Amino acid sequence: MTLPKFTLCFAAIALHAQEGNLIFDVASIRPTQETGGNSGLNQKNGGMSTHNAKVIQLLQFAYSLQPYQIIGGPGWMRTDGYDIGAKFDQPEGAVKLSAKAETAETKARLRSLLSDRFQLKLREESKELPTYTITIGKNGPS
Repeated sequence: MTLPKFTLCFAAIALHAQEGNLIFDVASIRPTQETGGNSGLNQKNGGMSTHNAKVIQLLQFAYSLQPYQIIGGPGWMRTDGYDIGAKFDQPEGAVKLSAKAETAETKARLRSLLSDRFQLKLREESKELPTYTITIGKNGPS
């Protein structure tokens, strides 16, 4: 079975989101001062914030990936936590988005932020992975 995989490549050229270059107007990224502990990501009207979020977690959220789908990258992206505060201006009279549409826009903005600030570039690949088939035995279920 072939499943999509994403390989991380680090490059000096920022990759821009294809969704109309949605970006945060203001963003602050700071290494978390604590080691270990819980992490979290909160979306709020006009922005998002994280506490102790690992880059791998941000990639999973931004690209809707599972951990096994991300290959490569330096070790720090799985161990170092970051506190992020990011906001964008909402035009006056803008239509309130549904929760699903707001999440999609936040993900697009986060992809741009990861590309710009961490210089991340992703490449999609296909890779053969082992698969297992579960069948009922000849005497049926017991």
